[in-house]
Amino acid sequence: MPKLPQKREPQPDVPTVPIALLVTLMVSFAFFGLLAVILPGAGMMALTMFVLGVFFWLQYVIWGKWLFGLAVRMEHKAEAAERQKEERMATNQHQSPNTDSP
Repeated sequence: MPKLPQKREPQPDVPTVPIALLVTLMVSFAFFGLLAVILPGAGMMALTMFVLGVFFWLQYVIWGKWLFGLAVRMEHKAEAAERQKEERMATNQHQSPNTDSP
């Protein structure tokens, strides 16, 4: 009877995504370094783009996340207060006697 092949241990996963990101980052910095040699203002342009990116990210966090949630909570609170007011008015109408009839 022939021998069956034994189970092989699985190969360890190669971290391809972190390696690709690291290589991309290195190539980007190398390109920026060459650009900075040719254009002396490239550093200031990169700093400006970074500051603008941080500014737009902060705008997103403040207006898109925090204030939107705040506005939704305020709207729910106002709707609940309006419902309570309507319920009180309906209750008062049922409890008060009808004074229109002679």
